[in-house]
Amino acid sequence: MTEKFKPSSIEEAEAFQSKWCNWCTKDDLLNGSVTMEECRDANFCKIVGASECLEEDDPLYPDELTYDDAGNPSCTAFEPIRGAPIRRCPFTTDIFEEFSDSEGAA
Repeated sequence: MTEKFKPSSIEEAEAFQSKWCNWCTKDDLLNGSVTMEECRDANFCKIVGASECLEEDDPLYPDELTYDDAGNPSCTAFEPIRGAPIRRCPFTTDIFEEFSDSEGAA
């Protein structure tokens, strides 16, 4: 049996999600396809939910969360999205906005 991966802290979980879940077709909220207000049960990844609620020794803990050959945490169910929407804070100024507006100006 392959060793299961369980984030040991919120920071580790967020780092894993930013590398895997935010770029996967299985969780529409994390990948930015829908907002929290638009979410329905079908928009959430069952693997993420189970990993947050269960311990890795629980028989229902997802086998998909494991380690790759190099010893890095991975998800074997990962399905990459193409052209993922990038979620951006509406209060953060675009640092390139001024540059792109003045690009053609003399």
